[in-house]
Amino acid sequence: MIDLYLSRDLFYLAVCCLGFGAGALVSLFASDLTLKQRNRKITCAILWFSGALISLTLAIVFSKGEVFLHKDFYIAGSVFFVLTAASFRFPKYAGFPLIIIAGFLVTVFAFLFLRFPLADETDPLVFRTDESKQAAVRIMRSSDTESLSEFAYFELSNLEDPLSVIVYEFHIDEAVPLAGGQVRSSPFEIIQNGALIFSNPMISRIPFLHFLKDENRKFVVNIQSYQRHMFVEAL
Repeated sequence: MIDLYLSRDLFYLAVCCLGFGAGALVSLFASDLTLKQRNRKITCAILWFSGALISLTLAIVFSKGEVFLHKDFYIAGSVFFVLTAASFRFPKYAGFPLIIIAGFLVTVFAFLFLRFPLADETDPLVFRTDESKQAAVRIMRSSDTESLSEFAYFELSNLEDPLSVIVYEFHIDEAVPLAGGQVRSSPFEIIQNGALIFSNPMISRIPFLHFLKDENRKFVVNIQSYQRHMFVEAL
């Protein structure tokens, strides 16, 4: 069985190990190193290259070589190689700033997109209503272990006319490490009789939302939407 995404992450790990090893070798050209320090860096480089070989071998085994057929992996891998080599060679000027920047970007990305549940986990369009025409849509939020839910309440104009529900799907590019290839979804807007009666604030607050919906451009995350028509009495 081919596990492409696991192989992708192992491929990235191998590239990072190569970058650290290359950074260790480049640091040998420093003129102020003692013989002991040079031997230590050579040993360190050998260990990193060994880790790269092991990771690359596992990536080939799990994907049966298919990991090499995706050119996007090479582009991301090249970036990881340069960043890891520079951070090892210049830890003060490149290493620590890159760690801070990477941590910030990962946090922002997770907050904006990974809080939505996977599209195939559960149906987020769960309604309930009462005689006073008050309805609620369940908004799923993803966590590390389970999908959490909360209800957003709104008023219906009547119980007979259908609801037009616009659902947003977030397609994460397969080249993204760990989360790449995932599709996450959540209801965005609910319309009845042409009037907007609900808007999901978790989605509307995403910056550059309209740019991410451009089908002619490829982003790290691309948004696709579809519409569902539902009757209240059938919910």
